[in-house]
Amino acid sequence: MELCRLATAFRQRLPNRNSRVDYERVYLMYSPSLESFKSFYASGSLIVLDTNVYLDLLRYSKTASSEILSLLQEISVKIIVPEQVRDEFIKNLPVVSGQRIGDIKNANKELKLSIEACKSSILTQLDLLIRRGFEKSQEIADNAIAELEKIKSCINDFIHNDIVKTDAFLSADAVNTFFQSLCSPDDTHYPPSKLLDIYKDGYYRYKYRIPPGYMDDPQINKDSSKDGVSIFGDLILWNQIIDIAKSQNRAVVFVTADIKEDWFELSGKQPISPRLELVNEFEERSNGFSICIMTAQLFIEYLSAILSINIDTALLEMQMDDFADIQVRNKQLKILDAIVEWANTDENILQFPFVDEVNKLVKISNPRIVVKNVALQTSDEVMYLVLLEGTADFTGVYYDEKLQRYLSGDIESSFLFDARISFKRPYTDTDANDARSLTNDITDISIDRVILEAVPDANIPLESKRGKFVVPNDDDYEVYAYMQSVWDLYESKHGVDVAEAFVYFDAANHFNYSLLDIYRSFSLVQNQQTKINLSLNEIDALALNRFADIRIFIDETRVASFRGESAPLGEAYPTPENMLIPPPETGKELTVEFSCCVKQTENAHVVVKGKTSLPTDTFLMITLSCKEHAYIAQSKTSVQSDGTFLSEPFSNKKNKNGSGLMAGKYKVEITVPIVNVQPDPVKLIMGRKGRNLVGEFVKQDSITGKTVNYSLEHVVP
Repeated sequence: MELCRLATAFRQRLPNRNSRVDYERVYLMYSPSLESFKSFYASGSLIVLDTNVYLDLLRYSKTASSEILSLLQEISVKIIVPEQVRDEFIKNLPVVSGQRIGDIKNANKELKLSIEACKSSILTQLDLLIRRGFEKSQEIADNAIAELEKIKSCINDFIHNDIVKTDAFLSADAVNTFFQSLCSPDDTHYPPSKLLDIYKDGYYRYKYRIPPGYMDDPQINKDSSKDGVSIFGDLILWNQIIDIAKSQNRAVVFVTADIKEDWFELSGKQPISPRLELVNEFEERSNGFSICIMTAQLFIEYLSAILSINIDTALLEMQMDDFADIQVRNKQLKILDAIVEWANTDENILQFPFVDEVNKLVKISNPRIVVKNVALQTSDEVMYLVLLEGTADFTGVYYDEKLQRYLSGDIESSFLFDARISFKRPYTDTDANDARSLTNDITDISIDRVILEAVPDANIPLESKRGKFVVPNDDDYEVYAYMQSVWDLYESKHGVDVAEAFVYFDAANHFNYSLLDIYRSFSLVQNQQTKINLSLNEIDALALNRFADIRIFIDETRVASFRGESAPLGEAYPTPENMLIPPPETGKELTVEFSCCVKQTENAHVVVKGKTSLPTDTFLMITLSCKEHAYIAQSKTSVQSDGTFLSEPFSNKKNKNGSGLMAGKYKVEITVPIVNVQPDPVKLIMGRKGRNLVGEFVKQDSITGKTVNYSLEHVVP
């Protein structure tokens, strides 16, 4: 059912409405598992790499780039280079190569400026002491300046001698040599008349946002720096890929690092699947051949597995931002404890600009932390160096060592801070052949430095992959107070869920806000009171789920309505990555199936029995209901080793003797409680948030993860 729904939705956007596509096969090309990609790869398909895949070899570390280059060399006979890729590579190779050294030199310049600013600040502060005649003040100033000059000289020597003048990067010549070895005459050269036809076609395609390429048009995407006919580069490449497939009678794997909506369906900024219009158009125009469109990261990961070539460093660099963001979120309390410990060591507390004097940091509360930058160091263990930014309330005290007592109460101040932390990600042995893999946990959290700026309060917006973090303002508190003032009235008339919906609409119309604005205001205040730290993106995802739960209808114009009330929905922030359900683990997909029936026992009670593909010991909740008799009863059971399950007997609960059910139409519902409450072996099979569950009875919920629901009707005569 989910597949049919997806196919139907995408079909409305196809450029050719009359074409017929095997949607199940196309869907597999969308998000291929390792096994399905192996099959596609082994079928003799050609491989086309976008220009950015080659140029990225100049952007990664030398080790990572060398690993990827070695991997690509293994499949060079399968790689085809269209003329558009060749032209773009030749044009951009010296630009990207020069940017590497330019960035290093710019870093050197910024470091020098920082050192000069540090010198100026030190001299300004010490000058006060020097002018007042304090002994050794001038000596301290001279020594400080001399040390800073040494540091500046060391940095300059390191950048010029160890980076600029050495092979610290994979050389542009190595990348160019490999690229030129792939190029051979082909049929993708287009004369001016052909290019003019593509430009004309592109004008109308971009006007109606038919992929690919329209995101290179500055009129559609203000971030695009392209102009003139260069905006049609991706469309030219697309036509050349189709022509290659037709001329060589082969399927194609197209790999790109260009993660934009005119190549992929996106959730937030993350690619979920290629655009179905492209898959459909390719098949139609290439005489029935298929295309598999993949991100560079997924392609490299799968290719390394197929060829059994270890490219740990490359994969670590490709995935490091995601891993660090998850770990910082999960280990936030440990990180804050480490900051407290760091502050109370070696007089680091003196760096904390409290209004009153403190010499000990007690706690950090109300934190909001985002990841700003990540770097890697690899050896026997992988070291992540992470730059954090955040706001929090820091509580300090003054403790007198001689008196061995606190001389004042707690002193609390709000700070905007950044901190550089590090942690390790160890390897673990996986088998007797000394193979090893990286763990998904971290150890040895340490604080390298913390810099703080006192602020009147922590109302400073921060942004990370989890979204935009803010604290409630006066308007939010006003909305919250108004909603609380009318809530009881609606609840006394309508009940809990209906009252909640009416309160949202009442507040939206009272303040002339959108429904999402009202939900945000209420949530920000409530979350502040309950110490829950959610971004606006996370709040919006919760809001949309909640609106659906309480039956608020949203039409195509984004107007929300409920029982005669209406209000604009508003624009939702993109769903953050942490709330997206990851795709099934490779080879662990579990298709949920049910066969079920209702049996009557000798005493006219009924039992629900059946069989399922769910794992042994999976908890099930079986509900039997009948609106006609206002009957509802539940039975909790679990799946047996042979896949069968059996409910407790259902009887007429209104009769103390438990007589048989009254005649009527009954509904049987079988639900699977969320993964978090399942036994550990079941959790492992289902995966985080039930990611491995697939099939028509599986639905997705961004909060609880995947859920399973199966129902049937039974008539009691």
